[in-house]
Amino acid sequence: MSHLLKIFSVIFVMCFLCVFSAQAEDVGKILSITPDNVPRYVETIKGVKLVFIYASWCPTCRKVMPDVVQLSTVNPKSIIALSVDEDAGQLLQYISENYGGKFPLGTTPIVVKEKNSGHLRDILRSIWRTDIGEGIPSMVLLDADNNVIAQGTNITNEAATVISKP
Repeated sequence: MSHLLKIFSVIFVMCFLCVFSAQAEDVGKILSITPDNVPRYVETIKGVKLVFIYASWCPTCRKVMPDVVQLSTVNPKSIIALSVDEDAGQLLQYISENYGGKFPLGTTPIVVKEKNSGHLRDILRSIWRTDIGEGIPSMVLLDADNNVIAQGTNITNEAATVISKP
């Protein structure tokens, strides 16, 4: 039974990596994942990474987005941007209007579909054992072993000191 579970786990991770490794060239592609899948997705990203939780309608998120975009020019794969927009169309419209139709962070936009508000934060708090706050934007900087280095509303300056080129 244990051997079968290991095989199933390997197959699941391989499928998961295939689904999430795609890069988007146009705004028509959005990944929609549940909060329960976020930790597994984050683990697929190697090295130091910044998890950025935002919404396209949030004024403060829009204000810090240029900082995140700038950081993504160093290593786009180190940024995990998780939109909590309830409507993927709203995110697509924001990207189209503000970034010429191309997602500015170099990866496929990800929308986290929450069943109830706060479920994503509860999951991330239990994994990272940190209080990531209630509001957005929210950022968590993780080391290569997925341990929390820093957290806050805008920690892009701190992240820039540890995120390196690929």
